[in-house]
Amino acid sequence: MSIPFQLDARSLLQLQTGLTFATAAFHAPPYNLAMFLFGVYAIDQTTANEPLRLFAGMLAVSLVWDLIWMITNGQHILVRLLSILILVMKLPTLSTVIASLRQRGDYLASRIGTGDIGGSTIWTMPGGFTRQAGYDSLDSGEAGGAYVDAPAGNAPRPGPPQTHPPPPSGAAPGAYESV
Repeated sequence: MSIPFQLDARSLLQLQTGLTFATAAFHAPPYNLAMFLFGVYAIDQTTANEPLRLFAGMLAVSLVWDLIWMITNGQHILVRLLSILILVMKLPTLSTVIASLRQRGDYLASRIGTGDIGGSTIWTMPGGFTRQAGYDSLDSGEAGGAYVDAPAGNAPRPGPPQTHPPPPSGAAPGAYESV
């Protein structure tokens, strides 16, 4: 879904919000104004992608819903033309919102249109269980140092586990001990 020229999602949303506000007093789809107001909020949320992803989903569903609403409801000719204009403008708005999500690094938006919704593995079992060589060990020379592979030969075995003294005779097994 490539657009030959750059569109600004914020400008498109402001224009559509103004048009839906103008048609709100008449017999027009009542959900468009609230949806576009949420879109103005969602496009400004740069810390999280979830509001913008939710708006993109609502916008995609409203494309079909607008068609159904216009078929089943009659409108004055001017309001009908504005509603059709809003409907047509939803396509480039949806395209720019998805492009904005891709630019923000959203995982799902980067997979739309590629046929690869599953994508690559983004999580592996901690502790190196997925590796054939075994566990990773920490480099003991540096605090927070890099991981290095454990030697493949005869590694020294850890000592036997330390035994703890038995609890005092008056304490129940498993009870907290006072020090």
